[in-house]
Amino acid sequence: AGAAGPVSVGRVWGQQGVKKLQQEVAALDGSAEGGLDWEAVKAAAEDRFAFMVDFVNKPFSPDATMRMLKEGTTSDYHARWRDCDLEHHGWEPAVDCFREFKNAAPEMRFQIQKIAMGEGFKACAYIAFEGTQNQSILPILPVNTKIRGVTCSELEFDGHGKLRTESVQLCFEAPFEAHPVVISFLAQSAKQLALREGGCRILQRALEVAEKEDRATLAQQFRGHVWEA
Repeated sequence: AGAAGPVSVGRVWGQQGVKKLQQEVAALDGSAEGGLDWEAVKAAAEDRFAFMVDFVNKPFSPDATMRMLKEGTTSDYHARWRDCDLEHHGWEPAVDCFREFKNAAPEMRFQIQKIAMGEGFKACAYIAFEGTQNQSILPILPVNTKIRGVTCSELEFDGHGKLRTESVQLCFEAPFEAHPVVISFLAQSAKQLALREGGCRILQRALEVAEKEDRATLAQQFRGHVWEA
């Protein structure tokens, strides 16, 4: 069942909360190595992911980030931001990704708006963000400009409620439409974005929701050029 509205991450989280959930899972299963069915671990999975999102709002620490990943994700954790063509596998690359992101956007803040827990250890999370990046680590967003928007994350968990895969993209669907500043930036940067697979994908989605002026700007970018999507 999905839970609408901002998600509270203060239920039992922190180091003690993680250990408590691990103990509960092990007690239910009878083995720390075995897995439970999806219904038994949905709550733990949702809490783990909410804690991870809240963690991104804190100052970067490599040790704390590694602990968070080991407690909340599997050792083969695979994350991908499709629009930006960013991808990493495993804990150490994930720590490096956190470091780069916090250096480029230290004031960016995130909050879960909705988590829809699906079937087969899968879920979909809508995460609001607001802030500024001072370096272009996310090429789909402007630099030194305060923006806000919502991302959609497709999630898959293991039998203990640990996150195994995460696929992220900017959300354009109601009621989480992209901020007008983001749409305008995409239109103005269309020629550069179209050189990448993720850029082509996001431009195609942005066209569907862009205002007339932004559509005209995008069309002007490609006048006299062939767009090889």
